[in-house]
Amino acid sequence: MGQQESGKRSSIFRLQTKLQNFWHQVICRKIPHTLISWRFLWPGDDRAVLWHRRVFLDAWCQHGRLLQYSILIYSILIWFAWQSWRQVFRSWSNLSPKLYEKLAISRSRQFCDLLRLALLHGIPPIYYYQLRLFQQPPRRWLSFIYNHELPQWHLVMAKMGTTISDSEAQAERELIGDKFAFAKKMSQNQIAAIPTGSFISKGTKPDPKQIFREKKLFLKPNRANQCRNCYELHYDQKGRDYELHGIRSRCNPDQRGQKELELVIGQANIITRLAQLTRHEDFLIQPLLTNHPEIVKVFAVERLVTIRFITGHDGQKVRPLSAVLEVPHQSLQKGWHLYTIDLENGRAHLGEHPLFPRDDKPEVQSFTTPDWPGVVDLPLRAHALLPALPTIGWDLAVCDQEPIIIEANFNWGVNQAQILSGEPLLQGGLLDVYEKRAGKGDKQKKAR
Repeated sequence: MGQQESGKRSSIFRLQTKLQNFWHQVICRKIPHTLISWRFLWPGDDRAVLWHRRVFLDAWCQHGRLLQYSILIYSILIWFAWQSWRQVFRSWSNLSPKLYEKLAISRSRQFCDLLRLALLHGIPPIYYYQLRLFQQPPRRWLSFIYNHELPQWHLVMAKMGTTISDSEAQAERELIGDKFAFAKKMSQNQIAAIPTGSFISKGTKPDPKQIFREKKLFLKPNRANQCRNCYELHYDQKGRDYELHGIRSRCNPDQRGQKELELVIGQANIITRLAQLTRHEDFLIQPLLTNHPEIVKVFAVERLVTIRFITGHDGQKVRPLSAVLEVPHQSLQKGWHLYTIDLENGRAHLGEHPLFPRDDKPEVQSFTTPDWPGVVDLPLRAHALLPALPTIGWDLAVCDQEPIIIEANFNWGVNQAQILSGEPLLQGGLLDVYEKRAGKGDKQKKAR
């Protein structure tokens, strides 16, 4: 009887979660799910436009044509009737004076460009400033991938031209979403991934012996993203007591990216808090990783320095596409200092945006990543095990012994690399991955 009630509560919780996600992702969404460009009518031979057009045509298709068209029409009406005008005026009012002061680009030109972006292409105006589109000719605007196209962009790209079945592709997406299963898969193939010390199943009470081991630990949901409900467990050897430091991302779309801090002191309070967290989801207990000595020496940070590494699988081989070094600020609220990494030699250079300079600019302007060949080899070998996924965003750490995979992301963010470089992703390596993959799939289909 107790199991039936527990299963019923879990079913209700899953239904509530789905309804809440639909409410936030569709009904309350203020921007389109894809680009809506006039160039889709006459794409010509512009390869980037053709890819954006494909995403526009196939977005939400996994839910059936009726729901797909309903979502498309609803988002178009909301965008063109109100949100596009509102966001144009808002972005222009807030940021055009700063751009005029920095680069002497007239406010009238900015206003016209914002209108073209929003009304002719369905691109939120904020990207004009974030991605430095004012430095690009308008015909090149669609060579960028925009964050508001996610996750539909990655879902459509995973289906393009491939002969791998939808069930196989879904299985691989599920695998990298399940962090416990993913780490086990990597370990079986001699690929260094963060180990899981203990697994707390949903609905079970945490065992104090699993948690209180007089060492630092990292606790997170088995399907966490963006640090949601992630915690660091610290042990005070002098006071012989424990502190749980929470790192929580707000899920509200209007507050996305903002961080909340939480501190729980004492074993009894920590067990109570973990029992609340594990009520509806599985939790992992992992060692708290430490930085490589060279990283500690140069940056003098306690929190883990990570690398966001993007790889592409063109159907035959895996290639590196981009890498960014993420150096955390001592204050969680201030985020990270970002360094673009040269894929050839691992040299990292501080990334700066001309319109949004940071007040707390670090002294370190460049840095050579330790064990760079090992860092590159790790995600390349791991992605070779996941051929159904055209691209993956890897979170890596360079620890005192070796580089290690923290997690893999199917729906990786496209903004970071483009903002730092000022260059679009749909050129060079990534575009080649998509086209070789699609061409290989088309040839195999014709042969059959």
